[in-house]
Amino acid sequence: MESISKLKKNDSIITHYTTEKDYRKGNYHTHLMIEHNDDMNLHNQLNKFIGGNTWGEDKSGLDEVRINQGKWGEIHTHQIWDEVGFKGYINKHELVKTLF
Repeated sequence: MESISKLKKNDSIITHYTTEKDYRKGNYHTHLMIEHNDDMNLHNQLNKFIGGNTWGEDKSGLDEVRINQGKWGEIHTHQIWDEVGFKGYINKHELVKTLF
């Protein structure tokens, strides 16, 4: 969670997360809900975490998904319109943990 401490230096953040098994691939993935103020700082730190540098956009209806395919992983960012509903979704296998 080194990247989260770097985010805090430049922004006031709260992170809610869970880790979930990806049964189709046999790996794990993480759902994060990051409350932040500085989009550029967030994207720069996420780039470093996955070894990426280019963000693409995928528009589906009203939702705009920003995607970064890095050397060590990929990130999809979404605007969350229903915080309670999203926390319910990411709580389906494991309780959400929160970092302040």
